[in-house]
Amino acid sequence: MSTELSTGTADLEVACAIPGEEPQHSVNYVTVSAPARVAAGDKTELRVTLRSKAATPRDLAAREVTAELSLQVDGPDGGQVLTVTGLTNPDPIPRGERVFLDEGVVTFVPAAAGTYAFTPGDHTVVTSDHPVVCAVTGGSAVAARTEAR
Repeated sequence: MSTELSTGTADLEVACAIPGEEPQHSVNYVTVSAPARVAAGDKTELRVTLRSKAATPRDLAAREVTAELSLQVDGPDGGQVLTVTGLTNPDPIPRGERVFLDEGVVTFVPAAAGTYAFTPGDHTVVTSDHPVVCAVTGGSAVAARTEAR
């Protein structure tokens, strides 16, 4: 229906931990891009990026980091949680720089007409060393909206 996008960034206060270790508190920034308007029942692709406030403690090769992220969808046909996949670092990340993950996608089908809101949530980031599980502790907000007609 429209090529216009609804794009926004949510600041997520997170507690991130390697399994078995104490969590570290930080902030991650999740940007969600969704079509501003779609037809109810049409497949809709959402794009997602993830950026950390904390710096990486070592050099990371291109595509060494991957992540999955939960995305809460609230709308006229109720709520659901989608899993965003494909998040990775397309470029190398030097030690001391923030981690930036791009290429996250998820497909959503609005079943009914109305406004849908997308709120990013918990996520797991995986490096060649280990997984890091990040639970949202505060700051999460609607990052984008889509109007289904």
